[in-house]
Amino acid sequence: MKPSLHVQALQRRFDRDAIGQLRAEVARLAAENDELRERLAYAEDAATSWRDDALDLQLQLCEQHGAQPGIAADGRLVAA
Repeated sequence: MKPSLHVQALQRRFDRDAIGQLRAEVARLAAENDELRERLAYAEDAATSWRDDALDLQLQLCEQHGAQPGIAADGRLVAA
């Protein structure tokens, strides 16, 4: 049985609406993805900066006390 012209027109309209909604969602997700990538890059830069500062501080403390930098078994930075 062939759908009526009215049903076919409704299906085309729903398809157009669905495609419009999909396009809007894709655009929203792309914008969110861009924002998250920027935030990730910022967080990575901040983490690298903190790590570098911690290592520099450890080296300075070691130089002041004539020790060598190291890492304890539990992960602490130490001057030995």
